[in-house]
Amino acid sequence: MKSAAEFCLDWLIEDGNGALVTCPSVSCENTFITEKGVKAETSLGTAMDMAIIGQHFENWIAGASVLGIDADFVAQLKTARARLYPIKIGKKGDIEEWFQDWDSTDPHHRHFSHLLGLHPFSLITEQTTPELFAACARSLDLRGDESTGW
Repeated sequence: MKSAAEFCLDWLIEDGNGALVTCPSVSCENTFITEKGVKAETSLGTAMDMAIIGQHFENWIAGASVLGIDADFVAQLKTARARLYPIKIGKKGDIEEWFQDWDSTDPHHRHFSHLLGLHPFSLITEQTTPELFAACARSLDLRGDESTGW
């Protein structure tokens, strides 16, 4: 687990505003359209990447704290975790899948990787992050039943 956390720390870069993001980053098989009409797959920190890293850092911090080990690395992860680019709510009230609030080229795409923070992870819950929780529901509504029947 520590090696995976170290890998994530090495993968993260600053976004220009002080937040840490992954680069490059994609959202499973889905693509977006920029405000200039450019279709693309790769951007900075997608919601999927940020959720994976955020949850892993939280798990490592919790485990190390229980075991009473590696206080210096725990402190490093806590600092990085606080700077991770946050999961955001987009203009449609949904979870932003990519670094910016770009439209999907396939609005009914079958993957929900941008909702990993909700499930299977615990970064988004109705009790702790009600606005993000509602945005997850909106994301599901927008994808509709035309994908894989979620």
